[in-house]
Amino acid sequence: MRDPALTNSGLLLLRVLLGILLAAHGGLKFLQPGGLDFEADLLAKDGLRGGLPAAAVSGITQVGAGALLAMGLLTPLAGAGAIGALVVAVFAKAHNGFWVAQDGAEFPLMFVVLGIVVTLVGPGQWSLDHALHFAPTTAETLGAIALGLLSGAATFPALRQHRTEPKHARLAAVDVTTSSTIENSERTVHD
Repeated sequence: MRDPALTNSGLLLLRVLLGILLAAHGGLKFLQPGGLDFEADLLAKDGLRGGLPAAAVSGITQVGAGALLAMGLLTPLAGAGAIGALVVAVFAKAHNGFWVAQDGAEFPLMFVVLGIVVTLVGPGQWSLDHALHFAPTTAETLGAIALGLLSGAATFPALRQHRTEPKHARLAAVDVTTSSTIENSERTVHD
């Protein structure tokens, strides 16, 4: 039989590291040079609208969920917050591909998966949830995961900017295609 101290050590390490990284990631939105204005610009670059309010909600959610995860307090709620915030990031980064080197979805997807894992297995015995005798049911745990996934999936379309191509760009594309077709036709006639 596995030593419970090993399992609790692993859960503590996973939960605290994930929580600290998530809280620090959210805190940087406020503390980086340019603060929330810079973060709002990054959101716009990823095709999201909402500006400063969206940047602030994202940062607050990540700081709050990360802090709760690190302490092992209200773990299902913390997991739902972490999952929801990072699902939005997965969708926002997906247009860049998968790998983080291309600013893709790899990094936020890892956070989503780790948030699901911590929510599923719980915070372990070395947590405030355990000290307070808070033990969510299976339904509450699965409900928290579903809440995180669905809230992120619903938030992304609400924030996504619908990019429309300027009319003159479409006309230029048609002109290029038309002139190529005409040139090819003229070559065929002359050959």
